[in-house]
Amino acid sequence: MAPTASSARNGAAVFVCLLFLAGHPESAQFWWQLSVGAGNRITAYCLHLRHLALGEHRKAAHWRHEVTAPGPDGSGIDEVLLDCLRAVASYVRKNGFTSSTPPTGQLEMEVDRLADTEGISGPPDRRLVERLCEFTTR
Repeated sequence: MAPTASSARNGAAVFVCLLFLAGHPESAQFWWQLSVGAGNRITAYCLHLRHLALGEHRKAAHWRHEVTAPGPDGSGIDEVLLDCLRAVASYVRKNGFTSSTPPTGQLEMEVDRLADTEGISGPPDRRLVERLCEFTTR
């Protein structure tokens, strides 16, 4: 079965969050912005949270608007999804994300392997997908 546009956008969001968790915030920001341009509102919310964490409230407000504004087709964001994102963000804000289990060293090395000389990670490849599958099926 061929991947749908929705599954491709969701896969991109997972990849970018993996970059962030593996210690590549600049790459994550680049790919989050690219993903927003492809219509992924979840990644706009990630950018909103990132800029809030950095104390950049004006930029955070911009990305929040990107999350809630009607899309080109007139559709809005799923309010249930937005409530879930708020709950996760609230939990992380109260408990910190440093208490979560980081990716294994092997998975982190795979993410590092994708970084170019400028430090920006390229798109995922088959090897990263295989490592991610191994990591999630343990």
